[in-house]
Amino acid sequence: MNSNTPGQATTKAAQRRSNARQVATDAPRRIIKWTVVGVVVAVIVGGLYAIFRADTDSTASNPGDYQTGSPGPGEQAPEFTLPSTTGEEVALSDFRGDNVLL
Repeated sequence: MNSNTPGQATTKAAQRRSNARQVATDAPRRIIKWTVVGVVVAVIVGGLYAIFRADTDSTASNPGDYQTGSPGPGEQAPEFTLPSTTGEEVALSDFRGDNVLL
């Protein structure tokens, strides 16, 4: 019933042994590969954490620690007139009493 000849059975057994050796040599490579990938990911995540953590610790997060020009907050701005996008002249005094961001 078995159509394999003795030579074919030996060849198949040798092929199975060869495949087993190949799997055994691939396992350490896979372990090394995934270890390297894990280390690279950990370094990237740690670096991003350090960068964004440093941003939140900066003095810019305290609103009272920035420098302002002249005139300062609460002081009256000098009068000036500029052309608008429609070509008309717009003066700062046109907005007296309104909050204006310069």
